[in-house]
Amino acid sequence: MGYDRFIEQIAEKYGNFFAEVTDVFFKKAVELAEDKKFEEAIKVGRHAVIMANYSNLGNERVYLLGMLSQAYLDNNEPEMANEFFTLGIRLLNKNDESYDSDIDRFLDLKIIIEKELEKKKGSKMEKKKQLEQIRTYLYASKYTEDEARIIMEALESDELTIDEFFIHSKVPRDKVFASIENNIEKEKNEV
Repeated sequence: MGYDRFIEQIAEKYGNFFAEVTDVFFKKAVELAEDKKFEEAIKVGRHAVIMANYSNLGNERVYLLGMLSQAYLDNNEPEMANEFFTLGIRLLNKNDESYDSDIDRFLDLKIIIEKELEKKKGSKMEKKKQLEQIRTYLYASKYTEDEARIIMEALESDELTIDEFFIHSKVPRDKVFASIENNIEKEKNEV
């Protein structure tokens, strides 16, 4: 007997029990999400998904995955939201009465996920640009090469945020970013 058949037999024999357990986990995950305890909701939700695999539940698993996807979105983790979205959309059954409304809800969720992924991608690009500007400033200013390297390592590993750098260094943002622009202008004039 293979894995798939084994799981089917568990669902056939103990499906009601696992459906009840899934329901308890699902309700707790929703409660935690409503209380803005997203990390805990996600942990409990993952267990609900595992229990649902052994249950005789049908479409309820789809709703659970949609809820987990939304919880990850609310927790600013669109990559994980997208993973649960993908799992959920694969479980939709075209023969179900609720298929049209379910697919609409999932597609609405996908639009939000895509927007959040774009925002995250854009902010990563902006951060990379700012880090390069800070690097240029550090190596061209009063900092030694070792100090500049240590600061950059801390910034790149997120041990130190860009905001924290400006607060602790007492260097005005516009001085860093303006000096970069001035250097670019100077280089253009030299050419």
